Formats: sequence, C-alpha cells, structure tokens
Amino acid sequence: MGKTPAEVYESHPRAPMPDTLLKEVLIVRAPRRVRRDGTVSVAGTDFELTQGYLSGRTVTVARTLLDASEPPWVEHEDQRLALHVVNAQKNGKFPRPHRPQRGIDALPFDPAGALLAAATGGAR
Repeated sequence: MGKTPAEVYESHPRAPMPDTLLKEVLIVRAPRRVRRDGTVSVAGTDFELTQGYLSGRTVTVARTLLDASEPPWVEHEDQRLALHVVNAQKNGKFPRPHRPQRGIDALPFDPAGALLAAATGGAR
C-alpha cells in the first residue's frame, strides 16, 4: 500500500521467458467452419484443407503472431493439420461436371427476342 504501480512492478524480479513458452503464448486461435469445398477463410485469404472429412465442420484455426510468414494451421482432435493458400489458376484447370439447368435458369434470357416475337405475332 502507498506504492505506485511502477514501484510495485520494478520491485518484482523478472526472469526471461523460455522461447517455447513465448511461442505458445503468441498463438491466436479462432473457430472457423470448413466450407463444403474444403476451404477456410482466415483474414480475408482462402486456405485449402486436404482433409475432406472436415467439410462442414467447425475447426480451430491457429496462427502465430511471432512469425507472420508462417501460414495458419488447423488444430483438430490433437492433430496439427496444414493449410495451403487456394491457387485459383490451378483449381480452374480441373474439369467441372456439367449440370443441366433447371427452373428459371433453363429458360433463355432474351428480352429483345421476346419483344420482337410479340411485335411480329410470335414468328421469328
């Protein structure tokens, strides 16, 4: 009592923090839901997870503040799973299955043609 906060702080001995403890303290974790395509968004960047069984599940994404160049990772059931930045050019080369259009998407969108058909009595 009667001491300033600075005096109390200075009176306590300080031991250097071990590197392993410092590394662990500077890891931030946040829950994220893995999308159906196996991607997770972290700080506005999409990362890919190779474990497809996690699609649709909520996982813990971790990132260290000590080294900004180190990519984030997923911590799931005591495992550390790597995340990779999504490569849009590489993924764009995969063949996609053709899906038939249904409903309103199956109708052609041609307003000018519809007006022309109405003006000419239905003949094109």
